[in-house]
Amino acid sequence: MRIKFAFLLKTLILVFLFTTAAFSSTFTELKSPDASRRLLYSLPANFNGSGVIFFHGALGYAEVLLKDAPTADIIQKMLDAGFLVVLPEARQNFILGPYWAAWESTTVNNPDTQFIDWIINTARQALPQLKDLYVMGGSNGVSMASRIAKNHRDIAGLVTMNGLDADQFSINAKGEVVISDNFTITATHAPVLMISSKQDEMASFDSQQKYLKKIRQAGVSAMMIINETASHNWGEWTMQYHDDIVGWLKK
Repeated sequence: MRIKFAFLLKTLILVFLFTTAAFSSTFTELKSPDASRRLLYSLPANFNGSGVIFFHGALGYAEVLLKDAPTADIIQKMLDAGFLVVLPEARQNFILGPYWAAWESTTVNNPDTQFIDWIINTARQALPQLKDLYVMGGSNGVSMASRIAKNHRDIAGLVTMNGLDADQFSINAKGEVVISDNFTITATHAPVLMISSKQDEMASFDSQQKYLKKIRQAGVSAMMIINETASHNWGEWTMQYHDDIVGWLKK
């Protein structure tokens, strides 16, 4: 059994290092072990020993984070600061409530959590110098980042942009999103940086405040940046906070 596991582990490392196809001058595309989906990653020459897994929102895909100017800006700032950046892709045919191409964040163990587990394990084996690993996202990407932070105690920090805890909502029989106050944050949860819009029409500011309250009640370090006028989606308004995000990651 140990021999089979060792062989599988070495195979995954080799796949990560050598069986990739160039996506652009900066990012490389990597297929999952079953070739059902992909991720994009970039390892900068000035690698600082830390990595960030950045989750897109529902109706998204990995490449959209590079095509959209505001998210491309924060990605470039993280690369300039020496962070490994990983952009995983949700199953494009998965539906969460009314949204396609969403992350299945409402359950602890599912194909999405298993995919991220594989990414984390492979990255740590391929890069022994990788010390701190952060997760971040916007909207549905927040709930997936939250799920991974809850599943992995070694996550160094969580950055959220207008999103909710993975256990803060559920999908009812009608396919509707139902918000609940019956969720928990443990004292072992990673520190959190939250960016929250008062005018968010999807993940309400009130719900995000309840998320923040639960984090602080657990004794977990949390910082919130509040925008008075912005709406839900990651946009040009977030660019004023990108240096703050990178600074927080580098702390």
